[in-house]
Amino acid sequence: MIRNGIGLARGIDPRWIAGCVVGVLVSASVWAQAQGQEAVADPHRGVVVAQADAGPAEKVEVPSEILVLHATNTGGGIDPELRNLKQLQKPPFSAYDTYRLLHRHSIVLKPQQPDSTQLPNGRTLRTVLKAVLPEDRFRVAASISRPPRERDKEGGYLPLLEVTAKSGEPFFVAGQSFRGGILVVGIQVGKEVPKEKAPAGK
Repeated sequence: MIRNGIGLARGIDPRWIAGCVVGVLVSASVWAQAQGQEAVADPHRGVVVAQADAGPAEKVEVPSEILVLHATNTGGGIDPELRNLKQLQKPPFSAYDTYRLLHRHSIVLKPQQPDSTQLPNGRTLRTVLKAVLPEDRFRVAASISRPPRERDKEGGYLPLLEVTAKSGEPFFVAGQSFRGGILVVGIQVGKEVPKEKAPAGK
């Protein structure tokens, strides 16, 4: 299911469920727009390097970034570093009035080589580059580890989520309960592509 740029995982705050009515995971435009992206769900599909000049898939390296936010209703407002992210002020993000940036770090994604990020709640985020596509797009898979008590009977990770994202435009995995709120994880693959400027006089 697609929920306005958010992949919802287990342990979701009920208020967040009520605010998210469109689905599970899509790519977003600088956290302010979530539209026009192609969601896919084929974990068996191999890496595709569609650009003619990209070279062999095994040599592809894509600079990326992980952001971990803590959303609560404690009246603290939005961290200055996050205030340019206008979507935090709109539903369903606006269900929470406080956003703190807990962690931000750079990673390099390579085809079919999982990158692991430890989350503040003890779970692990696993991110995999599945395909490099035309028009500065990437197919990316993300999953979060299950709680320890569930891993033996159901496997180590929650079901795989896949999304096609434009370079530099984050997508989200959100809903993990954490310290009176939830965690919101942003995954930005590639660098933001500068928009073409309109000719002078137009």
